[in-house]
Amino acid sequence: MCFYFLSLSLESVDLNIAYALWGAIGIVLTTVASVVIWHESISLMSYAGLFFILLGSMLLELGHH
Repeated sequence: MCFYFLSLSLESVDLNIAYALWGAIGIVLTTVASVVIWHESISLMSYAGLFFILLGSMLLELGHH
């Protein structure tokens, strides 16, 4: 199902941008799930890493235009 929904986005978004966003969203949602469900703690460095992952994905999109 994941690849099917990723392929749907390719109709309007380039592959490199779609894959970067798909990966970034997956990392963030996995981290949120680990905190909410398993009560894992994340450090300030982890927050910074998540921020830079999202920032990098956004910069990839902005640099494309």
